[in-house]
Amino acid sequence: MKLYEDEAIRFDLDDKVPCLVWHTKRPLNSDEARKYLKMSMELRGEHKGTFKRLSVMLDIRKAAARDLEDFLHYIDNHLPLASSSGLTHVAIVSPDSVYGQATYEGFLGRMSSMESTVQHEIFNTQEQARQWLRDVQ
Repeated sequence: MKLYEDEAIRFDLDDKVPCLVWHTKRPLNSDEARKYLKMSMELRGEHKGTFKRLSVMLDIRKAAARDLEDFLHYIDNHLPLASSSGLTHVAIVSPDSVYGQATYEGFLGRMSSMESTVQHEIFNTQEQARQWLRDVQ
């Protein structure tokens, strides 16, 4: 079910997993990424009461390389809020760009060394990501 769409992104609710799905349509700049992080928290908050758990899938195949500052913002500002709201799993569909892949894989490597209640995994396809989210529910 489509929850929101504009020229850069679409948010869907997949009630079969269940998860909130990001579909990026193009690379996002820092301000856009932060705006959509906030929006995803709001959308997840509106719908999580319907489900025992509501995970997140980021289909970021159109994403480009990100600055370290963007990841630090995610870790320092978004992740604590997401964790406190009950988010436990985030599935990431890998960027098509080699530079984007390297950036996100480096980010996940850094995340694995942190103590976090939110587990992140990266996948090549949406179906792999969905299956993992179903398995961990």
